[in-house]
Amino acid sequence: MPVVIVVIALAISAIIFFVFTRPALEKSTGDKAAKSAETPQSITEKTPAKPASPAAPSVVPPPPPPPPKTVFGFGRPLDVGKVMGRSRSAGD
Repeated sequence: MPVVIVVIALAISAIIFFVFTRPALEKSTGDKAAKSAETPQSITEKTPAKPASPAAPSVVPPPPPPPPKTVFGFGRPLDVGKVMGRSRSAGD
């Protein structure tokens, strides 16, 4: 009997997907494709050309910050034991 319930649930979810979700998904991806199909020439025609100024200072972006240190990671099994002991003694 549980197998029948699972099969019926899968059939209902498939019907919902093909009736509601898939058409909405195709509609949204069709809109995105139409927007991205714009040619580069029409984009350049919309934006005016900027005059090149040779005296403009070049702006160098600041370097990205270093990635944070990984706190989770134990080099020795003893470290795991210490952390587990602290968390168990702290309680909920």
